[in-house]
Amino acid sequence: MKCGTMMKCYLINLDASTDRLSRFNAANGIAGFEVVRISGVDGRTMSPESQQAYRANTKGPFHLGGGMIGCFLSHRKAWQYVVDGAEPWAFVCEDDAVFTPNCEALFRDADWLTGQMDIVKAETVLQKVEVGCKPIAQVGPFAVRKLKSHHRGGAGYFINTDSAKRLLELSEEFCDPPDDVLFDPALGIAPHFRIFQIDPAICIQEYKLGGEYDSMTSSPVPLPGERLSFGFAKVCREFVRILRGVRHIVLSVLGISDFKKISYNPE
Repeated sequence: MKCGTMMKCYLINLDASTDRLSRFNAANGIAGFEVVRISGVDGRTMSPESQQAYRANTKGPFHLGGGMIGCFLSHRKAWQYVVDGAEPWAFVCEDDAVFTPNCEALFRDADWLTGQMDIVKAETVLQKVEVGCKPIAQVGPFAVRKLKSHHRGGAGYFINTDSAKRLLELSEEFCDPPDDVLFDPALGIAPHFRIFQIDPAICIQEYKLGGEYDSMTSSPVPLPGERLSFGFAKVCREFVRILRGVRHIVLSVLGISDFKKISYNPE
C-alpha cells in the first residue's frame, strides 16, 4: 500500500450508539484512514439460551456477559470484512478509540508493515508489558516492537488478510474477550501469530483519558476456581514474583526484552 492510498479502518459501532460514532468521527478525522462502519453485535439483546450457548465455548477464566459476547462476535465480523476486502492490510478498531494526531503516516504509507508481521497492536491500556528491545521498524517517533506478553485491549490493531482468515478459523469454537483471543498467549490463539506493538501507542480507549467507561463491555467476571490456603498461596505468589523479577533482570541486561508501560501521547 503506497503513499496516498488510504487504509481501510473497520470501525465497530452498535446501531444504537450514534453518539459514539459522532464522537469518533469528530475526534479522529486527522488519522488518515478510510472509515468503514461495521454494525456491532449487541449481545445484550440475545436470549439467555443463546448467551449460554456461546458461553459453552469460553476457554478462558471468565464468565462473559451479553455485552462481551457481542464484542467478541463483532470482532469476528470485522475479521470477515478484512478477508472480504482482500487488501494486504487493514485496521480494526472500536468506536471509543482516540488517536494521537501525528499517526497519519502509519496509515497513508503501509510499507512499514512487512511480511514478518501478522498483527500489530496500536493501542495501549498503560499496563506493563514485555516487548523486544530492538524495533523491527521505525515510522517517525513510532517504534514497532515484538509483543512478548499479554497486553489487554482490542480497541485498535493492524491485521493482514491472511491473519484475519486464520483468526476466523482458529476462533470458531471460542467465545472469549477479543483482546484475550488476540493477545493472550495463555488462551492458545496468539502463539499462532507474529504480533507486534507500536511504541508509543497511537490510540487509547476514551475512558483511559477520563471518559465514561463502557458498561456494555465491562470487565468479565472471573470464574470460581479452586482456592489455595492463604499461607500456601502467599508463598507461591512470592516465589513466582521472585522468579519473574530475576527473568526480567536477565533479559533486560542481555538486551533481549524490555519491560515497560506503553505510553500514549495525545499531542
